[in-house]
Amino acid sequence: MKEDVKELGELVIFVGKAGSVINAIMADGKVGITDLPKLFGLVPYFPSAFTGMEKIPAELSDLDAQEALYLVDLFISEFKLSSKESEDKINEILKGLIELYKFFGGLKGL
Repeated sequence: MKEDVKELGELVIFVGKAGSVINAIMADGKVGITDLPKLFGLVPYFPSAFTGMEKIPAELSDLDAQEALYLVDLFISEFKLSSKESEDKINEILKGLIELYKFFGGLKGL
């Protein structure tokens, strides 16, 4: 994984996996005990997604076009999506991460 956006890439993959799991769980319109194995499928992604979280703000702040394209390519290869689908999903995820960073940064100031 490209070192300049390593942590960001791992988190983006985790968010994508979590979204897929949530979609699978909600496919029948309800959440039940039978959905637990789907949630456990996320466990292997936790360490890589959340180790190094402190580096993500810096990776986001200086994200350039080449790095953004790398993240799109990473998403394409992981989820077997088209380039446009991946670009749209990556943009949504990055916007969400920026908003979370602003929110938690604001909480620190309280």
